[in-house]
Amino acid sequence: MATNQTTPTGFSQAFDVSNPMLEWWAQQWMHSATPMSRLQLAWIENLAQLMQQEAKFLSALAESSRQLSQCYETHKGIRAS
Repeated sequence: MATNQTTPTGFSQAFDVSNPMLEWWAQQWMHSATPMSRLQLAWIENLAQLMQQEAKFLSALAESSRQLSQCYETHKGIRAS
């Protein structure tokens, strides 16, 4: 006995009719996705560079603070007269 899968009335017909539209939409989307992905890649690369510069700045700031702290500890906060 063969089983016959039933679908809601008109569903397969609607899908068959809209299939060329879906193919056209997928093709258009793929053409526009490439420039958008290049733009996203450039944005991410710039963000990575920005974060590296921020890390260098914070490292320099931490070193400067360490040196100032060491200076205050050495001279106990006494001003030269």
